[in-house]
Amino acid sequence: MAERKYRVATFNLKDLHSHNEIFHGRKRYSLEQYKEKIGWTGQMLREMRSDLVACQEVFCKNALIDAAQKAGFKPEHVHVTKAQNDQVAGVGMVTRLPVHHMTEIEYFPKECQTTMLRLGENNQQVRLKRFTRPVLKADVEMNGQRVTVFVSHLRSGNPAKVCDESLSHEEREREGLTRSAIIQIAEAKALRNLIQQELSINPKKPLIVLGDFNQDVNGPVHKIIRGVDPNPASKARETAERLVRHRLQSSVQILKQTGAENDATFIHRGKPESLDDVILSTHFETLPVDAGKTSVKSVQVFNNHLYSVDSRKAAMHKYSDHAPVVTEVSLEEKKKGPQGKKAQKMAKKRRLQTRRVN
Repeated sequence: MAERKYRVATFNLKDLHSHNEIFHGRKRYSLEQYKEKIGWTGQMLREMRSDLVACQEVFCKNALIDAAQKAGFKPEHVHVTKAQNDQVAGVGMVTRLPVHHMTEIEYFPKECQTTMLRLGENNQQVRLKRFTRPVLKADVEMNGQRVTVFVSHLRSGNPAKVCDESLSHEEREREGLTRSAIIQIAEAKALRNLIQQELSINPKKPLIVLGDFNQDVNGPVHKIIRGVDPNPASKARETAERLVRHRLQSSVQILKQTGAENDATFIHRGKPESLDDVILSTHFETLPVDAGKTSVKSVQVFNNHLYSVDSRKAAMHKYSDHAPVVTEVSLEEKKKGPQGKKAQKMAKKRRLQTRRVN
């Protein structure tokens, strides 16, 4: 069967908005700043050479179209979820691949909804039941195979708002960080539930999760999304096999295993972190890296701009504060019929036999 390579990527674009419109309550781009932003974003998309790019922080679809066209994409290649408001952007996808179905998932699965104490304006109970930003789920075609794609941008790790004036600044900060971490974990759990459902319903269908998960690749959020390892002491072989099949693989971790030293996708207060990732189902045979044939051909992090003085000071509106991750994978062409060529040959033989009889 013919094998074909594809490049899939995730890219937080940082405040991709049209010019002269307010976002984050007070900011707006001048026409000149907008042109610089679109020009740099388009250049990055061109350098990435990706067949599918998951995008975060998209406030305006037309702005993403403008940037994508700079890289040779067409307007029909751009898909976005609606921005929640001028404070919370949506996610999107730029791809030349056929998209057969696409949906926005705003609410957690019912079994993942939970009550959290002391979260609202007056420290009342709040039901955690929806993603901060809707998840985009798409059914795309690669080499004749349908592939499920999730695009996600989980909640920031910045402190949640705490209105209790009886607390000191330090106590409010600590409480805010705690609440934020709980929301992040709840969103990760809900996303993992969606992944688990898809893998259970379509066990033979490849799956890719792309996003900015707002926590380092070694943190609990990433571990929840990727799934747990089976317990070595477990005697339930069927359960252990299912856990292995449903466990996802991190592109950034694959890159780390090759000895790469600079895999940072974000720099927080001078500390490099890997918040963004392309996460793959076991259909891509990603581990072990040194085991000969593998479906993951390469992983790249385009992060030179994170270390540029220009991107941190005078022209910071132009750049993103995240680095894109690009993973090259290969997929074999889907077999025709239930048993591929063998089934076709058998059918042809039966037709010939029928003709002889007649």
